[in-house]
Amino acid sequence: MAVSNKMRPKRAVYAVGQVGARWTLIAPDGTPFVSLGVAHLANILKTEAFQSRYGADRRAACEAIAEDLRAGGFNTAGYRHPVELRELMPFIAEVYLAQVAYWMPQIRYVDVFSPSYPKAVNNLIRKMVSAVKANPNLIGYYWTGTPRWDLDLARRQISDDWVSMIRRLPAPHVGKQRYVSFLRERHVASPSEFRAAYGMELGDVDTMLARDFSDLPLNDPIVRRDDYEFLRLIAREYYRAAGEAMEREDRRRLIFGDRYMLDDLPTEVLEEAIPWIDVVAVQPSAALFERESFDRIYRIARKPILICAHSSDAARAYDNYLSEAFERSCIVGYHTDQYIDRTFVESVKRTNDRIIKRLTATSFDGD
Repeated sequence: MAVSNKMRPKRAVYAVGQVGARWTLIAPDGTPFVSLGVAHLANILKTEAFQSRYGADRRAACEAIAEDLRAGGFNTAGYRHPVELRELMPFIAEVYLAQVAYWMPQIRYVDVFSPSYPKAVNNLIRKMVSAVKANPNLIGYYWTGTPRWDLDLARRQISDDWVSMIRRLPAPHVGKQRYVSFLRERHVASPSEFRAAYGMELGDVDTMLARDFSDLPLNDPIVRRDDYEFLRLIAREYYRAAGEAMEREDRRRLIFGDRYMLDDLPTEVLEEAIPWIDVVAVQPSAALFERESFDRIYRIARKPILICAHSSDAARAYDNYLSEAFERSCIVGYHTDQYIDRTFVESVKRTNDRIIKRLTATSFDGD
């Protein structure tokens, strides 16, 4: 059966396609590929059990891991995997484009408007791609994991955010100049509204450039609305730099983009990411499948979704979560973020096998 949407060139790489309403990844041989994986596999090599059994023999340890994964019905090495696994099973590579992840003790927002930013991103992506591009097991690429995008969440949790960092910059910085230009363009028809919200005159450019805006009333509806629109511009530059670098370095492989926290994905950010990614990668934290949140993402993106990390602490919870998730036609894979305990590996395998059997009944011949 032909895939209804435009496919990538027929080469020996993974792709994504649709039959009717159902999205799926497509293996290089043209068959549907449901990505069932495990993240953080690199941590396993550090455990006492693996250290005592395999010592410094990482290859042997990874062969054991791959065997265990296949025994559990898994077929993908998720993010943070040992490089030795890349020769043994399909995998997704990753690179952090900014130091803004939830797990990082110190967030370093960057001026994405600076001319040096695209060059730095290109170097990061080139390094990632060069290490894996020739590997036939490569499914595609992740960018930054769990980035802090949402302004309200960031302000509550770490008392800072990307927009506030940009407007604190000194006048010579390109980001500060872009922020001032944004305000002037946005309020050109409403200078009195600007004056009421920001406490200054729209035409006083020098004062705007010199101000760090630390005294802004962030909850003011006008300021908040402006902030999210400027966040859109930050995201636009961030994703353009990444997307153009990927076009130069490897335009054939799938782009999964940032690994978003499910509750930290502003509409403005997702809309700017869409032109540059093939699949939306999401990390939910709730034990139960959050149908409305996933439906919201799909309504905006109209692209498939990979659940790239999630924890289910029991076999029944795992089965229930996957059963409900894969009822949504946009879900193309599920990665747990924990190594499956052997006490319920058989149950997990039954769930994985059932999901794969149900969703891989069609082969893809292309248009």
